[in-house]
Amino acid sequence: MVDVTDQETAACSTRPGLRGWLPIAGLLMVAAVLVVGVPLLTRPGPSDPTPAASDPIAWIANIAGQLGCEGPVTTIGGEVPTDDGVGQPGVTPEAALAEFLGPDNPYAALPAAGYTLLHGAPHWASFAHIVDGAPKAIIVLTDSSKFQRAGTGWIVIGLRACDPAEFDPNVPLTFPVMFWTDASGARVSTATIRSFAGPAHCGWASVTFLRFDGQTYLRDPEGVMGAFVTSAFEVGVQLPETATDAGYRQGASRLWVDPGADGYVVLDDDIVERWPRSTEPMLACT
Repeated sequence: MVDVTDQETAACSTRPGLRGWLPIAGLLMVAAVLVVGVPLLTRPGPSDPTPAASDPIAWIANIAGQLGCEGPVTTIGGEVPTDDGVGQPGVTPEAALAEFLGPDNPYAALPAAGYTLLHGAPHWASFAHIVDGAPKAIIVLTDSSKFQRAGTGWIVIGLRACDPAEFDPNVPLTFPVMFWTDASGARVSTATIRSFAGPAHCGWASVTFLRFDGQTYLRDPEGVMGAFVTSAFEVGVQLPETATDAGYRQGASRLWVDPGADGYVVLDDDIVERWPRSTEPMLACT
């Protein structure tokens, strides 16, 4: 029923009440901080993109098919299942959505605000994060007793989303991801390259992780990752002759990679940092 993605989260164990849904494996601390001026919800939504919108069956099925992604739909979340919902119930769909997107959210790479009511019907509601007229994330809720774990109320029952690079850049995510851009300045899919802070509960808060081309590179100024690397983080090094420009930027910083060895970030003042490559390509906190 539910696919998962390799997007990072700090959850070391499944959140209580997530039966039927799997947490996202990886590394990031959840930090859902709403920015001032970015509302969680707005009304009304755009015209219905699916037929017979008054019939919930027409829009609770194939949530992924209702998205307007430029790239592939991510594997985060899942379609409407046949068992329990996710998270804690709310007295209204808006309250349940806000609770789901709060600090305890176990799913990586979701907009923490900026949702619009897409569909509404007795016992069902659908909210979308819309960018340039296209839904980039859709969350379906219900208060049907069929999906209640305990008690009554509205609960999240379905979720699909595009890559976070397609979300509104002015809206915070349910945890911080540092995006990279290509030569044109366009944000690159997090499936291609992404960086993020290490989880504090493993003592890695001072570390920046960089996922690229099936490898993990570590900015580790305090040297806490020595057990996972064969070299050390260093500032002011020379680029190896074998290193090549990967073509990705973060602000004025540029990523270079030495094949089979380390990564190098050239800062805007041309100072070079060596980011050692992890001996475990998908290093995770357990």
